[in-house]
Amino acid sequence: MRGTYRSVSWITQLNLFGVLAGELPKQISWLPFRGTVGRWRTSNGDEVDLVAEHDDGRVIAFDVKASQPISGKDFNGLRKLRNALGSRFEAGVAFSNGGRSHSVADRLSVLPVERLWMPIPE
Repeated sequence: MRGTYRSVSWITQLNLFGVLAGELPKQISWLPFRGTVGRWRTSNGDEVDLVAEHDDGRVIAFDVKASQPISGKDFNGLRKLRNALGSRFEAGVAFSNGGRSHSVADRLSVLPVERLWMPIPE
């Protein structure tokens, strides 16, 4: 293979999704608000893997992307949800197996999966 791109099987992505689908509700339960966690899909096939909605209607969305690098099209579902919700959309995160966090666009970021278990510096 050329470059740094690694081909990742759908099984790896499914396993990563399973870990996050189990872990994110636990992490969210520690926050000082009530909310729900679900999945977002449209009839056109747009989707976001996990959506956490605060009790006041604000939303944080998460997508699982096992491949590297993450491209612009990997954010299609998050972008469409952000545009549909407007100011209610707080943030969209694409979790990856990469090692670097970075912003991609307005309220859209990439985070390595391992960040879920890292303590927040005080």
